[in-house]
Amino acid sequence: MPQALRALKSRNYRLFFIGQAISLVGTWMDSIAMQWWVYENTHSAKFLGLVAFSSLVPAFFLGPFAGVMIDRFDKRKLLLVTQTIQMCQAATISILVFTGVLQAWMVVCLAVVAGLTGAVDMPARQAYMVHLVDDREDLSNAIALNSSQFNLARLIGPVVAGFVYSWVGPGYCFAINSASFIAVLTSLYLMTARNTANPESRGNILDSIRQGASYVNRFVPVRSLIILLGVISFLSGAQSVMMPVLARVAFHGDARTLGMIQAAIGAGALASALVLASRKSVVGLGKWIVVAVCMFGTALITISFVKSLPLALLVLVFVGAGVMTHMAATNTLVQTVIDDKMRGRVMAFYVMSFTGTMPFGSLLAGWASERLDMAGYFGAGVVLASVGSLCIIAGLIFMSQMPKLRTLIRPAYLEKGILTA
Repeated sequence: MPQALRALKSRNYRLFFIGQAISLVGTWMDSIAMQWWVYENTHSAKFLGLVAFSSLVPAFFLGPFAGVMIDRFDKRKLLLVTQTIQMCQAATISILVFTGVLQAWMVVCLAVVAGLTGAVDMPARQAYMVHLVDDREDLSNAIALNSSQFNLARLIGPVVAGFVYSWVGPGYCFAINSASFIAVLTSLYLMTARNTANPESRGNILDSIRQGASYVNRFVPVRSLIILLGVISFLSGAQSVMMPVLARVAFHGDARTLGMIQAAIGAGALASALVLASRKSVVGLGKWIVVAVCMFGTALITISFVKSLPLALLVLVFVGAGVMTHMAATNTLVQTVIDDKMRGRVMAFYVMSFTGTMPFGSLLAGWASERLDMAGYFGAGVVLASVGSLCIIAGLIFMSQMPKLRTLIRPAYLEKGILTA
């Protein structure tokens, strides 16, 4: 356990960890309440996909510009701005619900606002991580702990949201989320941090974007990792939008059922993140990525045939473990080997692949499911089985490239002291 928690000895990271832990519970409550409100009021998997698309697609189009902004400005100040905007957005939704005027089109508009803010917020948080730990060797542990924290919130938030939604309504879920941002804003304010702006990134914005894109393209291991992440994220977007459909149609449940489904995914993800946090080195994470992607795909194929909720929850644990191991291992490998001067731009491409491709998968899955049988169980099952099969194929293709990638990444490991000659 001391090995798994070693990054917490850094004061700034400890503050950020505590603030994020509280805020992320509210974020997951908001997510579950929004999914269920949309499905309850529209009965449309296609509209669920549209909302997911609206909240995530800005990261795809704005990612390169966000990366330049993150390199040019102090990351702590940027996060204070983005977190404040997100707090106000959550408060606006709660007010609209309490006053009874919230409509589906408003949800899409507010999702766009959240997406625009998240396009900067997510890569800024990833890039800021290296500045929060006192010892660079603790970076991989900090990333894994961040994943653990995210998934502990994913375990708690959906269950709490399900009961709060059922007892007092969705407005309280959104209000709790808004209030939870106070914790992370306080942690950012209390930090004793140096200015993280990079003066060398000043100049023409398009030139800076080209430099970042060229760096990712030329560094083949990072390019391969980001491409695989984009493919799996696209497919996991399809998986995500099917969960409310399964909760309602396959298991005849309500918001509490959806909460349990998300909590099961979160439990698997939390377990995998804790295992990653206990690792002392990044060496060997490539194999973990292959296993994780294939596990994720196999679990999705299995869930497409399951009609029992308890059995489904067990299978969903492996869905969460697979997707989180892949994401956290990729994040760790990329952050470990990239040049600090390019960190903001590279992590923007990382987030662009991770969250920016999800909305396209969500939109396509919602449309395909409804075309098959009006979002019934058969349609959701076909989508999930297809997605799982494609994940396995992608994992096997990446595995075939691993000998070449090991050779190419070795010089970077030697330069950074990760390996010794």
